[in-house]
Amino acid sequence: MGLITQTAKQYYTVTEKFTGTGSLSTFTLTFNPLPTAKSKFIVFIDSQEIDDDNYNYDNTTGIIDFAPSTPPNNNSVIEVKLKDQRHGSYRYISLEDIVNNFMVSYVGDEKIIGTARKLDVIFHTKRAIQEFSYDISRVEKNTRGRSGSLINYSFCTRLC
Repeated sequence: MGLITQTAKQYYTVTEKFTGTGSLSTFTLTFNPLPTAKSKFIVFIDSQEIDDDNYNYDNTTGIIDFAPSTPPNNNSVIEVKLKDQRHGSYRYISLEDIVNNFMVSYVGDEKIIGTARKLDVIFHTKRAIQEFSYDISRVEKNTRGRSGSLINYSFCTRLC
């Protein structure tokens, strides 16, 4: 039995969309697992981000309730987007992890490379990622750096 208990669609979905009716003020999230707090997702209504003071969230049921404010208008598109989009985290690896794994595996006494500066390994890792981006047509090029900010490797000039 595998560790993943949901379908591939459920596992990789990081947004959910609802349509407002003008009177309905509650919407139920079906993410699996449910976000643990309002700080774990962003709500948009018609592509405009909504302040989290304008709705309540129950993390046990997954219900978003717009009762403190007015319910979304008829035919409004309500989109809930998870902030941490690392579902399927095996698909992503940070630059820091690549460099550290390389240093542990290949650099040191009685290994392939006797000594190497970490700065040199970072440089060559970034160059390799740039080369891959030219050769592979459909690749996600951004990941999170040490500071948590997104790094676009095709334009990155320094490690965050």
